[in-house]
Amino acid sequence: MISIRSLQYFIAVAKEASITGATQRVNISQSAVTAAIRNIEVEVGVKLFQRHARGMTLTHEGHIFLRHAENLMSAYDRTCNAVRKRLDSPLAGSLALGITPLLIGYFLAPILDRYGRSYPDVSVNVVEHRTEFLRHHLLGGEIDAAVVLLSGLEGSRAFHTQLMVESPWHVWVSPSHPLACAECLDWADLARHRLVYLQHEALGDFLHLREVSRHVPDDMLIRTTSIEAVRNLVARGVGCAILPDFIFRNWSLDGDRLETRDFSAPIEPVSIGLAWRRGYPVGANTLGLIEIAGEVYRTKAGFEV
Repeated sequence: MISIRSLQYFIAVAKEASITGATQRVNISQSAVTAAIRNIEVEVGVKLFQRHARGMTLTHEGHIFLRHAENLMSAYDRTCNAVRKRLDSPLAGSLALGITPLLIGYFLAPILDRYGRSYPDVSVNVVEHRTEFLRHHLLGGEIDAAVVLLSGLEGSRAFHTQLMVESPWHVWVSPSHPLACAECLDWADLARHRLVYLQHEALGDFLHLREVSRHVPDDMLIRTTSIEAVRNLVARGVGCAILPDFIFRNWSLDGDRLETRDFSAPIEPVSIGLAWRRGYPVGANTLGLIEIAGEVYRTKAGFEV
């Protein structure tokens, strides 16, 4: 196994083009640097340096290895700095985090898990409520941030937001359903089979029941407010459904399998993100939450505090 220290020695030799120069750069014995280079070449199975009377130059493979070694060392330095930063200024106190009933089962656990491990001295109070109530709680300063469908905040200048996930829509089918043989479906395909429609006001902004009823006869439409009912009905082959990907799971509660197919009709992807109040100082615990959400979902907040 190649150690971090060996990578440091390798980079020093590559930069100085000699063992002697490298030993002066990293302040270590020549034998230690020579051994490290030899061990790396044995580990990767190729020659990384050409040795000659005036020193050492990288081979083609050596240049490739150097690029990756420098990337690894940069990542290592960032990791160490991030840990030191948190140790130097640990967070404590409390954080009030809002989240909607639709999203809590999919997005709360990853954020709470990472936040709790990073800031164990912060007590997180979770407030589950509908988007309009969370908006009021945010504006009143009763909660610090909320995980919501960002469509519910459109047109509002009262909030900063950070996108976490953009979730496209697909058709759900069971593997045995007649439509499962197709890769892409349209309204004409769905009109010939039962459709299970999830009645949820937030998702209705994207796919309204009126639009569905234009294509699917009432006697072929099953309405429900239960996500698990949708999963079970689809998995049993009773019907198919059209839903965003963040809700999808491969299995129903009864252990029956579900699959997805592309849908040709244009439906706007569902944007899920973090929101917090604009125009007020953002507390350190909230900043920590914004950072954690960005790490979990690999996004970055576009705002200044």
